[in-house]
Order: sequence, then C-alpha cells, then structure tokens
Amino acid sequence: FNVPNYGSSYRIELFDADSNYCVGTTLLATQTLLQVQRDSLIERSAMPLIMPYSTNRTESYQKCFKMELRTGIKRGFESTYSLPKIESKSNPSKGKKLVQAGSISGWIKFEAHIEQRMSDLYGQNATVCPARTPNKLDLELVQLHISRLISCFGAIQDAFKWYSWLISWDNPLITLLSLLIFVGLCKKFNMEYIGCLPIMVAIAAMISNLIGRKSGRLKHRFIKRQRETCIKEVLEVSVDRSVHRPIGAFNVCIKKGRSLRSQELGITSSVGCNVFWDPLRYCIDADEEKKLISEDKLLGARHDVGHTEFLFSVNPEWKDMKKSNALLRMQRLSPNLEASLSGRLEKLFGKKQIHAKKSLVFPILQPIQRIKQSDEQNSACLLPWSRVLGALVVQVKFGDVLNKLPGFEDTIGEVVIPLSELVLRNEIKGWFQVTKVNSTRLVKCDEDKDSGSPCVYLHLRWVPPDLDIGYSEGLREESLVLEEDMIRAASSHALAQRDIIGNSLEALNTVRGIGGTLQSIQNTLGDIVDMLEIARNIFNFADPRFSFLILSALCMFVFVLAIIRTRTFVMLIGLAQYFTALLTKFQNVLSSGKVRIASDEVRKAEQNTAQHNSPISTWITNAIRSIPTDEDLRKSYFWEGRRIGEEACSEIRKKKRIALLTKLWKASWFSVVSLRVERQSGVKDGWSWQDGYFAVVFGRQLLIWTSEIEFDEGEIPCNQISLSGHAGLAGLSPVELRVLSEDEILRVVNIFGRGESSQLKLMLLLPDKILKDELESVITETMIKDH
Repeated sequence: FNVPNYGSSYRIELFDADSNYCVGTTLLATQTLLQVQRDSLIERSAMPLIMPYSTNRTESYQKCFKMELRTGIKRGFESTYSLPKIESKSNPSKGKKLVQAGSISGWIKFEAHIEQRMSDLYGQNATVCPARTPNKLDLELVQLHISRLISCFGAIQDAFKWYSWLISWDNPLITLLSLLIFVGLCKKFNMEYIGCLPIMVAIAAMISNLIGRKSGRLKHRFIKRQRETCIKEVLEVSVDRSVHRPIGAFNVCIKKGRSLRSQELGITSSVGCNVFWDPLRYCIDADEEKKLISEDKLLGARHDVGHTEFLFSVNPEWKDMKKSNALLRMQRLSPNLEASLSGRLEKLFGKKQIHAKKSLVFPILQPIQRIKQSDEQNSACLLPWSRVLGALVVQVKFGDVLNKLPGFEDTIGEVVIPLSELVLRNEIKGWFQVTKVNSTRLVKCDEDKDSGSPCVYLHLRWVPPDLDIGYSEGLREESLVLEEDMIRAASSHALAQRDIIGNSLEALNTVRGIGGTLQSIQNTLGDIVDMLEIARNIFNFADPRFSFLILSALCMFVFVLAIIRTRTFVMLIGLAQYFTALLTKFQNVLSSGKVRIASDEVRKAEQNTAQHNSPISTWITNAIRSIPTDEDLRKSYFWEGRRIGEEACSEIRKKKRIALLTKLWKASWFSVVSLRVERQSGVKDGWSWQDGYFAVVFGRQLLIWTSEIEFDEGEIPCNQISLSGHAGLAGLSPVELRVLSEDEILRVVNIFGRGESSQLKLMLLLPDKILKDELESVITETMIKDH
C-alpha cells in the first residue's frame, strides 16, 4: 500500500478471538522502517552511494521484525510516545495481574519493508511529497515541542561549553595544541581566502559525526536518553537515606454530629465524613509552598486517612471508621506498622480508652529542612514537630444523589485541626464547628447548647516517636518505605492535576471555539522545531545518503573557494544576479516591444511551467521532508531504549525489595515463582504454568502476588496460605508425575493450608532446585514451631 507521507505510523494490534480483548499493541512508523535501512546501510559500508537517484527505487531491505506487544498503548500515543505513569490496577481477588502501561504482554514476528519511488521524488517530472498531517490540539504535544526547542538551544550551549573548555587549560595538552594551531593559522592563512574556513569547519564536523555514526553514537544517544528517563521515573520516589525521619502518628475518632443539614434545601440528607492529612494547610505563601515541596516531595499532596459510613440523619452517630486505600497500602508495605502504632497508643493512653474499630491511626514523618552546603550537595536536618504546617482535616459531605446534581454542593464544610496544636496539647476532644472548605479556623462549640450551626464531635490523640527503643535498622527501613509511598502518592496527585488542566483546555476549545488558533500555534511551533532538528541532522548523518551528498558538495565548494579569492567569489555571485535580471528584462522587451502586465492566471501558468521545467525546488523539498527529526529518531529507538531502561530499573527495584524484605519484613524466604493455573482448554490436562508470580514466607503465612511490581506497590496478595494447623507440604499425584517433565519434578512444590475462606492447595514451580529445598526447609521449620 502507498504511504501518504514520511510522518505516517501504523498500529499492529493482537486480539483474543474468543473475548475480543486486545492482548497487546506495537507501533510501526515510516521513519522507523527507513531508519532500519539507514542503520543497515551505514553498518555495511563506510561510503554509501552518494547519488541514490540513478535507479527507480532504493533497495527494499526486507527485514524480519520481532517486536514486543505492549499493554496500555492508547489512541493518540503515536503523536507523543508518552506512557502514562499512573498504572491501571485490576481486582486482585480475581487473580488478574496489575497492568502497567507499556509492559510487555508478548511478542509478534512479521516481515516489513518500505520502498521509495525515486523517479517520482527526484526525477525530471518529480512531484512534491505531501507534508505531514497536522496534529490535533494536545497539551502533552505542546510540552513536547517546548522541550525539543529547549534541547536545540541546549546543543548550542554545549558548543559554547566545549569552546570554553578548549581554552580553559583544564587539559593543558589539548589547549596548547589548539593555541599553536590558532597562532599558525593567523600567521600563515591568507585572509583573501577566508570564505573556505567555515566550510572547512563544517566538513571537519561532518567527518567527526560520520565516525560517530559509524560507531553507533547517534543511536546510543537516543537509547541512553530513554534509559535515563526510565531511571528518573524510578528515582523520583527515591528518598534521602542519609537522615532518619522518626515516625509519629495521630489517632482520630469521629463519634457524632449535629445540625448537619443541606444548606440549600435545609432538609435531612445522608451524611458522612472523610478524613485526610493536608501537610501544607497553613502555608499561605505560594513561593514558600513550592520551596517546601522541592525540599520534601511528600508535601506535594494531601493523604487520605479514612472515612465514616453515611447515615440519613441530622444528628448522626457513627459507630466505626473505614481505612483509606492509602493507609491500607502503608500497612501492607510495613506489616508491623499498625501493631507498633497501636501499642504505643495504648501505652500512652491506656488500652481501655482505645477502640480499634471506632478510630484510625495514621503515621506522619518528622519534617526536615534542606541546608545547602555546596552547589551540588544539600544536607537535611530534622525540624521540631511544633513547626509542622500541616493539619488534620475532617470533611463533612452528603452522600445522596440530590446533592451531587449541578447547582448543589455535596460538601457541608471542614473541621481543621492544626497538628502543631495537637502536638502541644497531646489530646483534643469536643464539639467543633464545621467551617467553609479550605478554611484554617478551628472553632470550638458549646457541648451542652445547640446553636444550630453544623458541628462534629472529634477525639484526637498524638502519638510521638518512641525514643526509648532507639533507631534500629528495621525502623529506619520502615521510615524509608513510608516516605517513598507518600512521595509516590504526591507524584500521582501532581500527574492527575496536569490531566485536569489538559481536560480544562479541551473544554475551553469546545466552549469558546479557540481550538483552531491554539492548534495553529502548536503546529507552527512544531514546524519550527522540526526545521531546526532537520538542519542539524543533515550534518549528523541521520540519513547517510543525503549527508554524503551534502559532504561532497561542501568539498567541491571549499576547493572552489581555495582557488578563487573570497572577495572575487562574492563579486561574481552579485554580478551574476544583476546580469541575469538584466538579460531577462532585455528578452521581454525584444519579444513584445513593450512591457506587459500579465494577469494572475497567466502568471500562475508561467510559474507552473517554470517549476515543471526546473524541478530542483521539488527535489530539495522532498529531500528535506525525508530527513528524520530528533523526534523521529527518538520514536525509532524508543522501545529499545525503554527495554534497556526497564532492565536498569528492575535492578534498582530489586535492591529496594531485598532491603524491605530482609530489614523490615524479616521474611524467611522469597522468590519469583510460576503458579499452576487451571484452564478450560489447553496443555497439560487443562492447566498450565503462569510465570511472574512473587512468593514470600512471612511469619506463619505464605503470601503470593501476581508480580514483583504488585508487591512493590503494596497491593493485596492474590493468594495466601496459613502455615498453621492443617497445613504443610504435599507430594505429587500419579497424574502430575505423568504430566510433568523430569526437570519440573525437581523444582515443583505442593503446599496446602488454610486460605482466606477455605482450604487451599497450590503448586509452585521454582527457578531452581536450591530454592525449592530452601522453601521446603522453611515450611517444615515453621510447622515444627507451630506444634
């Protein structure tokens, strides 16, 4: 089929025929196929053919591709190649894996090649190749164009930095050599031939780029950039391990409310409360807020604590509170967190005063301040708890359908309790008035008299860090885990805010009708950046054939300038223009005897005839449009760089995971395993192995997650077996012995025990026999201790 332009791209999607579910997607761009040909050409020969236009078409380079099928590749991805950072989570109870955008779901093998009709592009009757299709208005695309423009200016800055380094004497030998060359040129060089000097510099730069292109420097640059992007995404949630942040906590209990009516209708509604921690509620200055967030990333978003049930009453009395997903995730990442904080709470206030179901305990890390020591290093110091600018916020909301309609408010207001006051008083309880949203006032109400204002009865307690037990390795790791989780939540919140801005921009297009203007600005900016990158890639040998043509032309040009003085050459160019215009004028006078003013139609016909007779401008246009931009090159090497980056990221995650399991969890055993999964139809008598599961023996439990990433994210295990009571190891049945191979028999473990709701038996396939023996030994020792 015909390709409409050089910017075209195609989606290859693989669907499950039974469920019509998209298994995975891969993208194939026109410039990617051309870049494969160019890379093959530069690898096969150091001097490609300078004129590829002598034949009708170029070599086809038929190539067999084996490409990854990726998940989460939504429509519109082709324009930015920007993967969403927010991961889509499935229901763990159904045994489905956490689906991460861009993860590999399989492989597809196909043959593809592209041919260019050189007679149509560069022949005597050449036609202009169509320009790239304008993109729709997209906030991410605008940001991408801006970052590309900054990158172009960054290349100029790098050139100036290189020149500054050359004359800085940081490397005395290089600087001395450049000095001798400079002095020699000044003494010996004839300034009459100054015109050949910049051309010689351009030739030297192109030869240097040719050597780098031959060694793979161009490809390595884009792969390295993508690898660094992947690592940066992981390091965004990394924490400073040089300082230990003690863990404090607050205990909140919402008992009852009064006069909680709808402000618009004044009638009874279904009422409930949401509780969240706002770390910067009392920071008024916007610049100071940005500074604090840059020093401590977890301050960038509020953190949900929990909520009460919704009751249909003006004066509700809530019996219990539900934990938020964020709090549950923290407790899963640090399994001893809840018991530790509850123990400290009971130690301070007494066991009888604490009701686990009626109150929630939420951890808070002690604030820090960054002190700049040098240009590259900052040291962190702990701040006292009294300097915390955050507040515990209780938001009173309606839960019925009527108050969710447009024009009605679903929030009555908020009760804001500053943490600094709670730290000072250690315990706060009583009736508090519900104030406006985003308020900073704390108004206490009369306990006996009902003034008619909406009020909520709260009981808050402060749990300071336990300094008596010291700072063990486990406590340090627990603090780091909580900090990383809060930073991850803040990063997701910032990304969600950016999506809201994007949606608002789309709404503004629709309502005000300015989409055409904004789209025009976006595409004009993109065209400018494209031209800058194309001009640079002409000299970078991104397209070897065209770059060799330019290099040959520059060599001929510098030879001419070395023979003819620059002054004479400039004079000849100027005289040629004057005499050409004079000759044209003289021919017109002779042919008609007078000057005629042609009509627009005749003039247009003459221009078309001139263009048809001299197709040089068409050749140049087609050649420029065929040269890849930096964005085309980034897309060509995107998945290869992404794969290398994911490998580097997996090593970083692995180190964190091992530290978490050994220092904080103190797990007896953990490993990646394959799990036997029942199938309706398939191999091995209706079941098969499913890879990628992660198993941990923690205390008297065997916990299994569908992936390592799911464990890192603090998700709920898909399977768990209690290794107490009727539990242990089981042998292989005759049917299993017949179906399994000899190698699998050596690595298979059958485990049975009490699951979440009933007895459960799991068959695990371990990576090697050593891990199998270790798992059996750990389970046996656990069962002996239980008896």
